[in-house]
Amino acid sequence: MEIDRDFIYKEFKGKIDVQYYHKIFSEGKEIKGEWMLEPQKPENLVEDIFRKMLKSIGIPDDKFISQNRVKIFDVFKNKNRWPDFKFIKHRKGEKDLLIELEPYNSNIQIGIDQAEEWIRDIRIGTYSDALVINLNKFVLIFFDGSDVHKKELSIEEACNHIKNVAFGKITIKYDDINRITEQFYNQFSALIHGGVYTNTKKEKITISAQDAIINNLKYAERLIDIEKIEFIYSVFNRLIFIKILIDWDLFPKIFSYLRAVPYHLIHTDLNNLFFKTLAVKKQERVNLPKEYEDIPFLNGGLFRKTEIEKKNPDLIIDARLLTKVLDFLEEYSFLENGDDNNSINSEILGYIFEKTIEFRKGTGSYYTHNLICDYMCESVLLPHYSARINIYLKSIGYKDEELLENFEEIYMLKEKTLKNIYEIIIKNIKVCDICVGSGAFLLAMGNLILEIHERIVSILRIRSNRTELKQYIVEYNLFGVDMMVSAIQICQLRLWLWVSEGSSELSPLPNIEYNLRVGNSLLGSDTKTSIKTVNYKFINKINSAKFLDKSDPALISVYEELKKGTISFESLKLLKTTLINLFLYSHDQNTILLKDLIDSLNELIIEDADRIYLNYLKNKIKNKKFTKDLTIEFLRRLKAFHWYLEFPQVFPKGFDVIVGNPPYISTKFMEKIELEQDLQKLNKELKKRKNRIKTLKSDSSINEYNERIINIQEEIKLKNELLKTNYYIKEKLFNSIYKEFLRKDYTWTYKIYDILIPFFEKGFKLLRNNQKTYLSFITSNKFLATDYGQVIRKDFLNNFQIEMIIDISMIKVFKDAAVYPIIITIKNSRALERWLIIIGRYRILNNLGKDLKKIEQSRYNKKDTNYLIYIPLHNDSFELFDKINKHEKCSTIGEEFVSSYREFDFTNWKDYEIFIKSKKGEVLGVDYYRYVTNNDLKPYQIDVSDQLYFHKEIPIGENPKNLQIAHTKWEVFSNELLMIKEVALDLICTLAKNYANVGKIYALSLKGSSEYIGISNYYFLALFNSKLLDFYFRIVFWNTHLSGGYLNYHFSYLSILPILKIDRKSLTYKRIVILSKCLEISYNDLTRLLLDLMVVNAYFPNDLKVTEKQISFIDKYIGKEVDYEVAKEINLSIKKAENFVLKLVEHEYFRIMNNERRFKDDKQTGK
Repeated sequence: MEIDRDFIYKEFKGKIDVQYYHKIFSEGKEIKGEWMLEPQKPENLVEDIFRKMLKSIGIPDDKFISQNRVKIFDVFKNKNRWPDFKFIKHRKGEKDLLIELEPYNSNIQIGIDQAEEWIRDIRIGTYSDALVINLNKFVLIFFDGSDVHKKELSIEEACNHIKNVAFGKITIKYDDINRITEQFYNQFSALIHGGVYTNTKKEKITISAQDAIINNLKYAERLIDIEKIEFIYSVFNRLIFIKILIDWDLFPKIFSYLRAVPYHLIHTDLNNLFFKTLAVKKQERVNLPKEYEDIPFLNGGLFRKTEIEKKNPDLIIDARLLTKVLDFLEEYSFLENGDDNNSINSEILGYIFEKTIEFRKGTGSYYTHNLICDYMCESVLLPHYSARINIYLKSIGYKDEELLENFEEIYMLKEKTLKNIYEIIIKNIKVCDICVGSGAFLLAMGNLILEIHERIVSILRIRSNRTELKQYIVEYNLFGVDMMVSAIQICQLRLWLWVSEGSSELSPLPNIEYNLRVGNSLLGSDTKTSIKTVNYKFINKINSAKFLDKSDPALISVYEELKKGTISFESLKLLKTTLINLFLYSHDQNTILLKDLIDSLNELIIEDADRIYLNYLKNKIKNKKFTKDLTIEFLRRLKAFHWYLEFPQVFPKGFDVIVGNPPYISTKFMEKIELEQDLQKLNKELKKRKNRIKTLKSDSSINEYNERIINIQEEIKLKNELLKTNYYIKEKLFNSIYKEFLRKDYTWTYKIYDILIPFFEKGFKLLRNNQKTYLSFITSNKFLATDYGQVIRKDFLNNFQIEMIIDISMIKVFKDAAVYPIIITIKNSRALERWLIIIGRYRILNNLGKDLKKIEQSRYNKKDTNYLIYIPLHNDSFELFDKINKHEKCSTIGEEFVSSYREFDFTNWKDYEIFIKSKKGEVLGVDYYRYVTNNDLKPYQIDVSDQLYFHKEIPIGENPKNLQIAHTKWEVFSNELLMIKEVALDLICTLAKNYANVGKIYALSLKGSSEYIGISNYYFLALFNSKLLDFYFRIVFWNTHLSGGYLNYHFSYLSILPILKIDRKSLTYKRIVILSKCLEISYNDLTRLLLDLMVVNAYFPNDLKVTEKQISFIDKYIGKEVDYEVAKEINLSIKKAENFVLKLVEHEYFRIMNNERRFKDDKQTGK
């Protein structure tokens, strides 16, 4: 709703005695209390109207703090007055908004003077603006960095400003981001693998597979494809990093020099740049080109050789192609605020880097949008900080009413208190992404923590350097793990760029190799491990390390243990933490020695830990089919990760916050290795091209297609041969063992689960067990409703506090993936009594966080609903849902019906389509059935477009697999069946006899034991097409929806639908049956609407107020045979009663059911 002057006048006139209108609105007199219809203070009247304004523009109560909260904080205690309200900013980089209200027509300058006093206080004005309001004038007070200013706003501008603070203002053009990202990635991918791309000059370029980098590596014979790609990406990552720094004016323009170097020297020069320049201090460099003299020392793992480079020292990219890589990167400009067609803003780097992890395909991992990352990070970090800060405040004497209700209130505490909180709590946060990918969440978390640091050091007047603050955050606060080496390299790269961005000059990069680790988050020990045998080679290394203080009292006991050849977990933790802390700040010759020492210690750790963990696995799995292949090689190939030993600086305490985007992949696909996925993709492309070539006419196109077909066939042949090698045979076997391990080791895994389930369980195991820790994942929505999610849902509802569930499944969050995500944030503690979960559902990403609702967690904790967690679009949907759910006269479809589905063969059901033929005189129901497909089912009717028939037997020559149809299977379709579409926009059912299908239709019939025996199928036909049951299904199972809002009407979901027990003698029953028969013969929208009314009236006869007289015109057809003529007559009778029908559907129940079917109009809800 738009707010204008008329709104203000209307509100005032409803509260002022009419005889004083002229004084107030014409003469501009200040309102007096006695002029009001209900005497009160004039400022209270302004506050009441202001609150109504907020409600009218959609500002919920949780978006602002009222005066009784603001005034208790130290920053305002020495002020003459306190703000009436404080609005908390919605997005980083914006300011809070203080509100000062003055009586209508009063001297607003008094309020302006007070607001200016607040804003001049650096603790307030740096992070807040003020808006002074007397409802006649609106004046904004703000600090621009040098002075305090004021600006008068119109009422519309004031309302928009409040909304922008409360909900945020987004201006990013995502179409531009996607276009430039796609263009960059296509060119990048074509260079590496071959393919077609359009360059920045809009020229279409083709690179054959033979000319691609992956097939032109020198001395790469011993490498498999993954290792080749790993090497290529390492080179690319270094070059991209350097190119970005060049474009940021932080690095000499070295590319022009490298492009001019002769082919036979380019590798030498490039290796000199990487390993003898960037990784070596200037004073220690020798024998380098003069062009390298001004290149800064960067340190960091990016410019140390990878394991592949160490093992293959001669490995190089063909020099000609390396030059093409440099040319490619020169086409683009990595600017912070680029505005030309070839510019890539630094905010877009995450998209590009994630796109380059090409071989993440098949892992179920996807890049997460930065808006989502920001939102999720705030949802866990700020509540965690608030919980810990409140415990601290209470310990120093703060009263309950003085504790934080919102994290932003921290900045209003006394400086001494704030300083202690900063040192004890803020600086010591430990955040982990256990499936880190390219580091999108760690970057978002880094930015959020940085903002908090900067605000606090500003208030405390601590001298600080932004780059140093960033370095501290990446070294001490952020941790990540991923199975992909390239993912970790890219994550490190992005964090290094984040540290460097905005600097005037480059500093040595932080050593974060031991914060970001390659490993399998789900496989490996998460308990203490001691090393029983320490070899003397390692002891000698420790003894010769001059940079270690041997007299340090803390380390003396460690040295004593080492002399005995053993080391306890506690000593191991102390030693490794000490070495890592030294490594973080090492930028001299000790860096390599420290890394070698830590790596040697890691080798000892892994050797002992693997052995111990292997015994654990054998005891856990016990299946002889798998245990004989449980070897050290299995652990190494699947990258087992021992958390306590890899992160001694974190454990055994654990992380404070875990955030991320775990993989989404069903375990039924886990045994399929990457090579098989490649083959599947190639065979699909081959089939597509063979079909396409038949339609081509030009010789050039045909030749091009033929050439590609030959290349694909050769590639398929090669990959099929690789599948037979020992390496890939073992990989497939190891995947099977891994799948069995997950099933046995994780308690939340159930049925055919998604791998995200063990990621949840592992996440909670890694959190501190102190009831103040949080986990937030963006993940597939399916587990909220599917069978495999039952165990995890039960545990969530009984043992955890669900903070937030946000449904963003209608937004194409992951461009190339059929994934429908939610954001779920959970606190690691039992829910408080009557705890309210924040819920929301969105189809526009920029509106994330608006129009949130709250639902009691306890409502889901019911065994009769299998702990289903559902997110209705509107809160008032619960009223109707609960009435249906608690109906005393209902059974369920699952209790009363049996389902036939893919009756002839469940897995290879499409093979049976060979039995579909035209009719040739056989006997219906004995030799053939009419054939019906999913597309032929309409509400109440079957609309068979092709006259096809499903035969019991076909000639042997047409049945190469000798498929047989059992008599018992055949007989199923001779019965009258209620057929329901498996995938549809709405619940759709039809009644069929002598119709067969082979897939994607559920055919229902009553169980022999059902108490509904004798009830007409036409009654069930009405129920299974009704708005009422579709509404119920949509509430519970919206989380399983597919693209475009289609729902999966799986029988396991349908089974919970409540079906009303009805008296067969009742008029309501007879009327429903008549109308259902009528719709089967002659479908009519108005008739269906009346039938929907009758179904609702049957369930809730006291609510719709349908009188016998109003509906009795149907009764004359009861008992009649319904044919086309009778159906036509019934439809005409209903048409005459149209006004009565339309009046009834204005009932609240129909409004609720209709609203739940769709998102509200954007203008109404802001969604």
